[in-house]
Amino acid sequence: MRKNALKITVKCYAGHRGEETPRSIFFKNRKIRVEEVIDRWLAPDHRYFKFRGEDEATYLIRHDVEEDFWELVFYQAGRETNQRKPAEVEKRKRKSIRKIVFQKISFIIRAYLGVMLAAYALIFLWALFVRLFD
Repeated sequence: MRKNALKITVKCYAGHRGEETPRSIFFKNRKIRVEEVIDRWLAPDHRYFKFRGEDEATYLIRHDVEEDFWELVFYQAGRETNQRKPAEVEKRKRKSIRKIVFQKISFIIRAYLGVMLAAYALIFLWALFVRLFD
């Protein structure tokens, strides 16, 4: 085991060729799902996988075939969820503005329909009252 490598647990999937491909890794009470395997290669005593995790970070892990353990060799943080691209931020703002406008318009329409319904009910009751006592 390398000095600066972190021992991890890896959940794999063996495809139709029998090669194991990582699906998720576990370390420090965290589970990181593999979104995309970017690269893989073999060394004489290790198998390496470079992948992008669900947190958009890049991971490099290796499997010691002889001793059967996994290590996290390299990590590069991805774009954080609060560091969105300006276009994404603008799109979210427009969506939220549309939603607010829609809510306001639907409230006004419901209020208008409610007033109209009450007015028609009063007219109907007045007509009924006039007919009964006429």
